[in-house]
Amino acid sequence: MGVRWLDWLKEKLAHAPATEFDAKSVANFLFQKLVESTDSSECPLLNDRDVTGVTPASPTARTLYHEKVRLYRIAAALMFLQTYARESPNRDKVVAAFERLVFPPKPDYARLNAVRHAMKDLASLLDSTVQGEQTQMIWARLWLEDVGIEQPNPARLLRFALMWLLFCEMVIKFVRDCSGIW
Repeated sequence: MGVRWLDWLKEKLAHAPATEFDAKSVANFLFQKLVESTDSSECPLLNDRDVTGVTPASPTARTLYHEKVRLYRIAAALMFLQTYARESPNRDKVVAAFERLVFPPKPDYARLNAVRHAMKDLASLLDSTVQGEQTQMIWARLWLEDVGIEQPNPARLLRFALMWLLFCEMVIKFVRDCSGIW
């Protein structure tokens, strides 16, 4: 997610006729890069075997893993977009456009609650950096067990938690870099 993507977005926004279109363009761009990208070099968490050290035992477990990764990617993006929106009221339009991409027009309370839970869970992981590695390993073990993956190796659990911390750091940096143009 280097500079070339930001250059592309700046170019696209330079030719945008209206602020609303700008908000939609930025939201679509962020959604594509932070949530929809299937490039494992941009989101190593997509490569479940490398990250967890365990191949999910069944196709169902693999599907659950990837669905949960996507949910947490949405949660991370929303967390940090909302944080940046608080700094400038003009940014609310981008958050609203992003939310329209995530949530259907009809209220889906199950999805809303799932995203809220994921945001709280990521916040607890971010807080765990103060509490230490053991808390991070417990977080990772619970996350993986929820999708049917048992991982007894503490080093792999810690690696999984660190991958999520790095993803959150990348989202923060990416949103901050993009916030200069929205």
